[in-house]
Amino acid sequence: MQLPIFTAGRVEANIAANDARLDAASAEYDKAVLRALKDVENAYGTKYAPQPKDCGRAIRRRSQNLRDVLSAQLAAFERDDELIQTQMGQAAAAVQLYRALGGGS
Repeated sequence: MQLPIFTAGRVEANIAANDARLDAASAEYDKAVLRALKDVENAYGTKYAPQPKDCGRAIRRRSQNLRDVLSAQLAAFERDDELIQTQMGQAAAAVQLYRALGGGS
């Protein structure tokens, strides 16, 4: 086995050059991965982005659902009002009965 005693910095220069090539290759790899991810994101966005016609359908469905909910709530309020009116009528009839039986004014 032989080891050169005097290399005039060739070994260090080779190491530095190889490190530089490794750094360049790593940077190129990172760029390639980022380009691939960008391509995937663009393709996904193109395929699955909401289209204007889909948005219109979604808005119409949501509006119809909102109308259905509001109609149901309005119907419930009307039933509550009918119940209250009935209870008021019963109370008024009870007052008239008490007046008639008690002779009140």
